[in-house]
Amino acid sequence: MSRHEVPARYDHHRVFVGFDNVLGTFYLQVYDIDQHSPVDDAGRHAVMSPPITYFGLRAKELTTVLQLKRVSFPYARLTDEVLAQLDMEMIDATAHSSAGDRSP
Repeated sequence: MSRHEVPARYDHHRVFVGFDNVLGTFYLQVYDIDQHSPVDDAGRHAVMSPPITYFGLRAKELTTVLQLKRVSFPYARLTDEVLAQLDMEMIDATAHSSAGDRSP
């Protein structure tokens, strides 16, 4: 499973995307943060609520980076670099799981 924090459209959100190789889906998690909470070493608010929005909970819910980009648009800015990285992670995870399924 991969996980990347991406720039949120709003200051009161933190947004994470990735690929879940077990479910075979990309995912998006959006957290509301308390602007008055302490910040971590990177200057981000460390205290987050449970996700307010979560896509990619079901198997094969988001199978392409374009689907992920579409659902993330209201919450985050996904760069071409992030999308390419996620696509490579999906290809790599799929290749590893397929290799593990082969019998000698």
